[in-house]
Amino acid sequence: MQPDSGDERPVSTPKRQRTVDFSDAVNGHANGDLPAGASPSKRTKTTPKKPSAVKESGLRTPTHKSKATALFSTHTKTTAPATPSRVRNADRSAKKKSARLLLEQDDDDVWDGADRLAEEILEDENDTTAAEDTNGVVDTIEPDTEDASKAATTPKRRAGRPKGAKNKRSPTPEGELPAHERYFFQNRAGPPKTSNNNLNKVTLLTHEDYFEKTAQYADPCSQEKAFLLDLHHRSFSQWNFEFHQGYNICLYGYGSKRRLMQDFADWMYHKHGPSAPPSIVIVNGHTPNISIRSIFATIVTAVLGADIPSKLGAQPIEVLELLQSVLNSRSSQGPITVLINSIDAPPLRRAANQALLARLAATPKIHLLATADTPNYLLMWDISLRDQFNFVFHDCTTFAPFDTEFDVVEEVHSLLGRKGRRVGGKEGVEFVLKSLPENARNLYQLLLTEIISMFDDGHNSDDEMEGGAGRDGDKDDVGIEFRMLYQKATEEFIASSEMMFRTLLKEFHDHQMITSKMDTSGMEILGIPLSREEMEGVLEDLVLS
Repeated sequence: MQPDSGDERPVSTPKRQRTVDFSDAVNGHANGDLPAGASPSKRTKTTPKKPSAVKESGLRTPTHKSKATALFSTHTKTTAPATPSRVRNADRSAKKKSARLLLEQDDDDVWDGADRLAEEILEDENDTTAAEDTNGVVDTIEPDTEDASKAATTPKRRAGRPKGAKNKRSPTPEGELPAHERYFFQNRAGPPKTSNNNLNKVTLLTHEDYFEKTAQYADPCSQEKAFLLDLHHRSFSQWNFEFHQGYNICLYGYGSKRRLMQDFADWMYHKHGPSAPPSIVIVNGHTPNISIRSIFATIVTAVLGADIPSKLGAQPIEVLELLQSVLNSRSSQGPITVLINSIDAPPLRRAANQALLARLAATPKIHLLATADTPNYLLMWDISLRDQFNFVFHDCTTFAPFDTEFDVVEEVHSLLGRKGRRVGGKEGVEFVLKSLPENARNLYQLLLTEIISMFDDGHNSDDEMEGGAGRDGDKDDVGIEFRMLYQKATEEFIASSEMMFRTLLKEFHDHQMITSKMDTSGMEILGIPLSREEMEGVLEDLVLS
């Protein structure tokens, strides 16, 4: 029975498959047995494929391309979240720093855990290098969500050692240390500490504060000092004997000898009696404005009395020659005892002054007793001056304070590098104003009013004034312009002309009651070297008067 034509399926002859022989044969032909029409360039290299399954009917079942399995594939590295090269470079940088730290480590370095950290970094680097050589790829762990959120909130620390980690002290060192090294570690010096305090913040000492503090002070060694002074009193007869033998006396030692000298003058006065009082001249060499001429003039006055000439001479040598001629002409003249306190004081320390004093000491009928307060006073005199003085030295240590010899307030100001208050502060200004005319007092009152108003307007805050009431830096910063003060003075009818205005200001300059300076623009600024409290006190007294 013949099948229907419609039911017949066309039968296709299966194609001959191209096979590749791995023994250097392509499609059944050897490399050397190619067909005549084939060329060597037509050789094709094909990847061997698995033969498709053939059904019983002879048809090949098609295979889906996407489901085909490849026999060979190119190997690719697993993609990591972080770039391995960056991680490797960072680790290498840490390794270099750690190795450098271990090589450059000194025994004197303070233990702060840096070497332990360097060793850990090197160990981690070795582990990472070994893992990288094994797998070829650095394994990275993807952070969890919670860790990522914490890392996002935590600020990143900059590279390097934290600031201050070197000087940070720990109670116990890291690692095992020998007993002696642990002892030195626990007793090592701490970091240097600096203070923000400076001398500009120190309030200047005033005379009122100084006298108040000295009045409150109780000397715990007062009895011992009184006993020491009594021992020196027993030498008064010895000193008087040395005077009569033609010697002069020099008292040295620690402590003020002013009271001892005054006691010796009282002893001499009571020894001779009121019927024939001796001629005694006491000179305070520590007085700032003392001069050699004034000393000689005082001695001449003690000798001549009312017979003193009208003109003694302008030079000290002329007065000294007059004194020597008077003593030589008066045979009945008794000895003149000259007591010089602090012969080594700055006003008398010059070589010319010492030479004149040596000539005075060599004059007949002059008994000179001098005190020295500095330890190097002998350097002022050479051999010739020592011969003229003809001193007998006595150690008269009293341990008494130099209350009169030194101006303690001014000395403190000079040590601080600051200028003290002039004319004795508030009391000195008031004393000078009493001797000035009314226009000068009105001008000073106007100047005080303007500067105090500047303080109130905020040129200087209250904290600055309270903390630096006596500081010259704060006072000099506050002032009024010269032209502005002159304009206000003319409005108040204090000065009718600029010449008169400058004349009044010159009076203040001479007594150092005002300060003058030039600002950056070239304007003259006038100020007062007093604190705000003192300015208010002077202004109140001027208004009430």
